[in-house]
Amino acid sequence: MAKSTAEQWEVVTKKKKATNGPEKKQSKKAAPINPLLDQKAPVEESTSVFAQFREHLERKEQRKQKSHDHKAPNSPQKHKSPKHDKNSANGGPKHNTPLKKNQPPKTLDNALGQLHTSDITLMVASLRQKFPNMPSLWLKDVASFLSCKLNVPDCHPACFNKHHNFPLTAVTDTVMLKCVTDVIHECPPTALELVFQYCINEMIADKKLAASYGYRILIQLMAREAPTLIKSQLYNKYSEMLRHHQSHPDKFLTIMWAISQFAYQDFTSGLQVWFTLLLPLLSSSEYGHFSIIFLENLFKYHDRKLPSRNAINHTEFFSVFDKVHPSSVNNLDPSVHRRLVALYPKIKKLAFTTQPETTLRYFFPTFLDRYHKSAPEGQKAELTLCLEQCLITDLTCHHTWVQLYASRLQQSTQLLHHLHDNWARLSHKMGVNRIHKTVQCFEEIQVSNKVKQSSNYRAACLACQDILEEYKEPPYPWHRLVYLCVFVVLALVAGDLLLHGGYQQSLIYTKLQSTGVTHRLMYITELGANYTQQAYSWTAANCPGYVKHAYDTTAPYVKHGYTVSEGYVLHAYAVCLPYITETWAVSQPYLVRGYTVCEGWVRQGYIASQPLLHRLQAGIGTALETGMKYTEPQRQYLNTNIPVWMDWCQAQGGAVLSAVWRTVLVFYTAAVYYTLIVWAYILELSLVAGTWLQENVFKGSLSPDNLQKGMASTWHLLLEYSSAVREWCISTMTTMKQ
Repeated sequence: MAKSTAEQWEVVTKKKKATNGPEKKQSKKAAPINPLLDQKAPVEESTSVFAQFREHLERKEQRKQKSHDHKAPNSPQKHKSPKHDKNSANGGPKHNTPLKKNQPPKTLDNALGQLHTSDITLMVASLRQKFPNMPSLWLKDVASFLSCKLNVPDCHPACFNKHHNFPLTAVTDTVMLKCVTDVIHECPPTALELVFQYCINEMIADKKLAASYGYRILIQLMAREAPTLIKSQLYNKYSEMLRHHQSHPDKFLTIMWAISQFAYQDFTSGLQVWFTLLLPLLSSSEYGHFSIIFLENLFKYHDRKLPSRNAINHTEFFSVFDKVHPSSVNNLDPSVHRRLVALYPKIKKLAFTTQPETTLRYFFPTFLDRYHKSAPEGQKAELTLCLEQCLITDLTCHHTWVQLYASRLQQSTQLLHHLHDNWARLSHKMGVNRIHKTVQCFEEIQVSNKVKQSSNYRAACLACQDILEEYKEPPYPWHRLVYLCVFVVLALVAGDLLLHGGYQQSLIYTKLQSTGVTHRLMYITELGANYTQQAYSWTAANCPGYVKHAYDTTAPYVKHGYTVSEGYVLHAYAVCLPYITETWAVSQPYLVRGYTVCEGWVRQGYIASQPLLHRLQAGIGTALETGMKYTEPQRQYLNTNIPVWMDWCQAQGGAVLSAVWRTVLVFYTAAVYYTLIVWAYILELSLVAGTWLQENVFKGSLSPDNLQKGMASTWHLLLEYSSAVREWCISTMTTMKQ
């Protein structure tokens, strides 16, 4: 013990410069026995149990590589590059073949192609066995596994220029999706919410946001299966998370993308997300485009199933109204503002709902508050249209206006002036009596001292007086009186004809004959027949010559135009034929495939409907038999009594039919007689009018020769323009084809 102590003191104090050789050897041999803890790396922390599977896969690959090396022949390598020799000399990597074989995929499609369904199913089965009743842990490991397998360059954090269901649309393996969906169904909502937060934290943990496709796919599956998962925590937890990361655009857009996946599944929840989180960001240069793109996709995805009520309240609507029609300087980006203006009509329609007659009363006070003279022109025009719609559609708005008249005197005066300026258009839509009652209520309010003290009192009084001057009592219904008189006259004439058995025996004919009206009518009829005959004779004599002259004049131009247009058509056909052929060649496989699919559907539907058709046929036969059985007494009664009724109708209806026939014959005879007389007068008058036109109108500049020259010059001008257009079209199409 003393010796060892002396040796230790000698080492510490370094009294001896050298030690014996055996002692050096003994120290060298004893040194490796002492444990050196610093040589081992610290134990890595693992967020999941997937590290065990990864080590298992690595060991499996190493065993495969060793077996491959043992099976390789031990022949000397004759062909080695200088670079390979250099690496071998330095102890570098010698197995180049496995590196080429295990190269990571470069695109998402390639990574999904290398992903096997058995890996997911085996991993889920192992997790079920090791960690039962812990579906949240299973989902976390599935997300980590997918992210490791889909380790490809990530897209934009918000997936711009992609479908809103990307990257889930790229997954075509339905078995894998069903396996993950079954695990999601086993999770309670609280566990799913924790998994959703875990996926978000993992995506934003790395600043480069690499390998996030697995988390994105799992988030989209959870959104599809549980669309209302984040609705309860939207205002507190996720709003705070977004405010915390607002200075980091990539992380902010990643979180917003994850929230938007749940919003796309339910339109009402999507609008709530947009109004709560994204509407305040429209004026931001970094997040404004994402906000408007989200709203566009939301309307595009739910265009055919928009809700009819309670989608947007009036507070949310006016927040959008202020962005679309700002009162001061517009802080939005021009492109964002333009796209928001395009979506404004849909937002307005949703806010007014499908029953505006019961909802516009809540919007009218705010519209009236903003209706100032100093408002911008665009905002004022939109406010005017909205106020008109409120007063026309919802009758309660008139009562609301009366209540707000004293406190909104300036705005009410401006609205009254607008009604007066557009009285002809708005009075019938709003109702004259309703407007009159409203203005009378305004005059009663103006009597109060409160309104008299206002600076706009005089202008309001003048506006009310202008409206009252436009008001008139409802016009007398003359059209109804005319209809009544015509009906009475026709009834009297018909009764007279039926009572006296004909027109010549009736009192009307006697009165007209005695007063001379009949002779005067006959004279007018003969005169009209004479003029009509003259017009007909002149037309028969002169029209063939005019027609032949017009044909001879216009035939060459028409033929030339036909030739030119035929050339245009042939050239257009020759140019468009390759494009039509190519389009047909491309679309033909899709048409054939669609026809095959539809034929299969029709065949399946026919096969499936055969039992139903047989049952329907049997049911109809049973129903007919039952009906015939229960209606036998009624059918016997009808068969017995119908011949009796027919005989009675024939006996009683003969006199009535003969009287009606005589009346119709009398009317027909009179109509034919007077029609011939009127026709003769029309012919005579036409002849006189044609002669007068030929002598007084068609001469000078309107002569046939001058008209022909004008038509010829016009036709030449049209030919010049058409040739110029044809040359331009040919040159343009040639350039496009090149």
